[in-house]
Amino acid sequence: MRCFNQAWLLDPKNPEVYWGFGSVLHDQEKLCEAMTHFETAVSAGRYIHGLYPDAGRVISLCGAQNIYLTPETRQNLYNRSDALYTEAVEKDQNKGYVYASWASAYYWRENYVLAWAMVKRAREAGGQIPPQFLSMLRSKMAEP
Repeated sequence: MRCFNQAWLLDPKNPEVYWGFGSVLHDQEKLCEAMTHFETAVSAGRYIHGLYPDAGRVISLCGAQNIYLTPETRQNLYNRSDALYTEAVEKDQNKGYVYASWASAYYWRENYVLAWAMVKRAREAGGQIPPQFLSMLRSKMAEP
């Protein structure tokens, strides 16, 4: 976190700094706090490879794991996540990564049918799906 703080002091408008803050908070399982930093990074208005799928995943995780959200707020977060993934599919060169990340987001939303659909797209795009994730998904729903 200290490195990102130093980078922020040098350039407080750098979206990659906020991406870094969000990543550190994600690793600390402070998902909704992480989400705010990812949103700040996205709001910079320029597409950075990998940012949108990472932001989409964190937004989905916040929605899925915050028990205090209303159903409407949760759905709004899921819609925001899907919008970021949709934009990433259009702009990101690494489609396999985008779809693999989206599969994870759907898994945490307990939407296993769509998680498998994204796994299929990730594979078709040359993406690598972690075996541990596939095992977790198979324990919830057999691979179609």
